[in-house]
Amino acid sequence: AYNILVGAIPGALPPVGGWAAASGTISDPGMWLLFGIVLFWQIPHVMAIAWKYKDDYSSAGFKMLPKNDVKGYKTAFYAIFCTLLLFPVSIAIFQLGFAGLLFLILSISLAIFYLWFGIRFAQDRSLINARKLMFASIAYLPLFWVVLFLDRVLGIIHLELPGFNLPSEELDFLLSLLELQLKGILLIFIIINGILLLSCSLLPSVINFFGFLVLSDDLTSI
Repeated sequence: AYNILVGAIPGALPPVGGWAAASGTISDPGMWLLFGIVLFWQIPHVMAIAWKYKDDYSSAGFKMLPKNDVKGYKTAFYAIFCTLLLFPVSIAIFQLGFAGLLFLILSISLAIFYLWFGIRFAQDRSLINARKLMFASIAYLPLFWVVLFLDRVLGIIHLELPGFNLPSEELDFLLSLLELQLKGILLIFIIINGILLLSCSLLPSVINFFGFLVLSDDLTSI
C-alpha cells in the first residue's frame, strides 16, 4: 500500500539524469535539490489522485495507500508533510547560489499556494478537495520550472538580481535555446490543435461510415 512513497523515488530521477548528462557527475548538490522538489511534489500529487479514485483503484485490484486509510488521516499527513518539505528545499536552492531572489520569492509563493490546498484537503478529505489538490499539484511543478528558468535568465542579463554570470557567448546560446523551446512549444500546440480539429470534423463521418457498413452487413444477412 506504500507504493506511492516507493514509486516517488524513481519518479523524481529525471532531474538527476538530466543534470548528470550535462555535468558528468552525480555529486552536485543542486541535482539532489531538484530531485527533492520533484520527490516531495509528487507524493501529495499522487495521494490526491489515489484518494479521489480510491474506489476505482480498489475495483481494479490496485492497493494504494487510501485503500487501508478509511478516514484519510495518513493520506492527509503525507500530503501536508511533503508539501511543507518543499519550503526548505526551495530555500536551500537559493542559499547555495543555484538561483536568485526572484526564484526564492516566487517558489515560496508557489509552495504556499500548494500547501493551502493541502491544508484544505486535510481539514475536509472530500473528493472535491482531493480534486482541487490534484489540480494545484498539476499547476505547481511546471510553474516551478518556469520560475527557476526565468530567474536564471534574468540573473544572467544582470537585472540586479542574485544569479549566475555567464560570458556573452553562453548568454547568446541560452537565449537562442529559449527561442527554440518557445518555437517547439508553439509547433506542438499547433499540431495538437490541428489533430483535435481534424478528429472533431472527421470523427462523425467515420462513425457514420462504419455504422453504414455494419448496417449493410445486417441487411445482407436477412
